[in-house]
Amino acid sequence: MYVNSYLHCHGRPVIAAFTATATELVKKDIISILDLKNPFTLTTTFNRQNLSFFIESPINKMDFILNFIQKNQFNSGIIYCNSRKNVDFLYDYLSLKGYHPSKYHAGLTSFERTTYQNLFLSDKCKIMIATNAFGMGIDKPNIRYVIHYNMPKNIEGYYQEAGRGGRDGKPSKCILLFSYNDIFTNKFLIEKGSKNKSYKLDYQRLNYMINYCTTKKCLRSYLLEYFGEKPQNNNCGNCGNCIKKS
Repeated sequence: MYVNSYLHCHGRPVIAAFTATATELVKKDIISILDLKNPFTLTTTFNRQNLSFFIESPINKMDFILNFIQKNQFNSGIIYCNSRKNVDFLYDYLSLKGYHPSKYHAGLTSFERTTYQNLFLSDKCKIMIATNAFGMGIDKPNIRYVIHYNMPKNIEGYYQEAGRGGRDGKPSKCILLFSYNDIFTNKFLIEKGSKNKSYKLDYQRLNYMINYCTTKKCLRSYLLEYFGEKPQNNNCGNCGNCIKKS
């Protein structure tokens, strides 16, 4: 591997590796790629109890979002979309409905992205509509909800984005709007890419994501088990599935 060769060419320095969300398999890959020998590893819990997870399958996603925002208009939140087109469409839709959202994707100019981002971070704007280009290095503690307009392609990406809610320790809702069309879209994107060694892994990760969206079990337990953490119980009482059972 290039990384390993590069490190050995520079006298094998002391190495520290960090990541936000990683399964046991990914952690093993990191250790292998960096050729770490008996490394000290530290993993903090993935269980953020102030986050409530929900899967919704509304007939009309736009109506669901509009209704939700009407009930939460004084709260800050992020709506993630899987494409620039969906970001722009939802931005225009909510603007026509009298809201003043911000938006963020790679198709905007640097000035536009910075302007929208600052409006959101300063609470002058309550709604951020964005692709996954938004969020890295952003720390806004008072985000009360994170909505995924489309199903992400894997659990790692989903959990990282959902985890941008509630960083002040207060309750935050993480809502994924699931549609079977999202499955076809993600499969198309995988097939469109190169058939390299990650091809099979991409499908495996997508299947875990689909199972999360269709499971009847505790959503928190599902996420914790995916990341290799044993849940304290199988009924958190705080996710959509557990609330339905109560």
